[in-house]
Amino acid sequence: MTDKIAPALTPEQWEQSATASFVSTLSSAALIALANAALPDGDPRKITWAMVDALLCVVQQDTDAQRWGPFDGEIEGAAGCQRLADALASYLPPRETL
Repeated sequence: MTDKIAPALTPEQWEQSATASFVSTLSSAALIALANAALPDGDPRKITWAMVDALLCVVQQDTDAQRWGPFDGEIEGAAGCQRLADALASYLPPRETL
């Protein structure tokens, strides 16, 4: 499997995310995470744990990278889906806070 991508925000940072002074110090990845969190539930653009779980289900069911063709050179086969799932998960708050 691939190396996990670190979450954009720590659990502590998610708790502090409502303060303006905190937001001004954040990285681009952290700002993406907060923007995603601000989208209303049901918005089709919102990244969710259900999306991540769906990708991981595909990875578990099909680990044959030869079965899938290259899409953009970065996302290919089960390993590519794993990387995509890891990237999306990095923008989400910890599951425990949901």
